[in-house]
This record gives sequence, C-alpha cells and structure tokens, in this order.
Amino acid sequence: MREMPEINHCIPNRNAFWCAKCFTHSQFYLESERDGTPRYSCRECGFAMFRPGEVVPWMNGLLFGTLLLGGVGVSLLPHELETYWQWSPVCLAFAGFFGLIGGMMWFYMRKYFKWSLRQSLKSKNALEQEADVHRYIPNYESSEEFDIWALQFLAQSDLQELHDRFVQSQPSVDKDSNDSLQLPPPNY
Repeated sequence: MREMPEINHCIPNRNAFWCAKCFTHSQFYLESERDGTPRYSCRECGFAMFRPGEVVPWMNGLLFGTLLLGGVGVSLLPHELETYWQWSPVCLAFAGFFGLIGGMMWFYMRKYFKWSLRQSLKSKNALEQEADVHRYIPNYESSEEFDIWALQFLAQSDLQELHDRFVQSQPSVDKDSNDSLQLPPPNY
C-alpha cells in the first residue's frame, strides 16, 4: 500500500521526470556532471531520467534537421562531382550526427508514448490499483530531492500538508526521558 495516496506515479505527466527502464515517474537522486549540469537518475535502477515535455521539441528539431541536411546533401551530390567545393559530405555528416541523437531521443520517447497510451486507456481505479501494487512505490523522506520530485505532482500548499502529516505521525522524542545513557561520575 502506498504511504502517499495523493501522488500517483503511474499517471503520465509530460512535465515529470520519467524512467524508461522502470516505466514510471519514480523518485530520483540528483547528481552533477563535470560541467555542473544536473543529472536526474532513477533511485530504483540508476537510469538517467528525462522530462518528455522537454525532449519532444529537441527530438523534432533534430529529426527535421536530419531530413533537411540529408536532402540538401543528396541533391548537391551530382553537381559537386564536377566542382572543387564539396558541401554534400559536410551536409551528410551533420545529418548523420543529428540523426543519431534524434534517433536516440525518438527511441526513448516511443517507449514513453506507448506507456502513456496504455495508461490513458485505464480507468482511474485501475491506475490507483496499479500504483498500489507497482514494484517501485515512492517513499516519503524529508529532503530537497523529494520536494523537487513531489512538486511535479502537487502544489506547494499540498506538499506542505504532506510534510505536516508525516511530521505529526512520527513519534516525538521526549528530552526528559530516562532512555539516555548516563556515565557514572569519575573516581579520582
């Protein structure tokens, strides 16, 4: 059973980080690349997560650039066989480079689109049941990474209510309790 029923990590959200191996919006940990770029890695499998809403425009641009540069390179090829300047190999090389990156993005986005379509065909109750029995169930913790993850699904006020609920449910430690270890006075 989930400890946070207000967050369903099995409902597709284009603006939330998604793991292509776990097929869910699982929790992540934040790493920093050498150049300071943040990298969000899945807590369950360690795979790099991405936001589908941010990847789609880049993927479309790179694939369009591939088609455009590939078309220009192929159309210039017959005319350049007679001239000194060879622009078609440059166009084809860039088309191949853009095609590799755009193709990788398309591969992972295709997985997201399939998962999103399957999830959209399910009822709300079926999605709730799936979240309850999913092998990766998010756990509450008091950390900045958890707050970043939870704010993808909740408003700031709802996140504060979630924090308040878990702080109240934790047992408080009494400072006057006799459970502390006391050392005997030193014998001199």
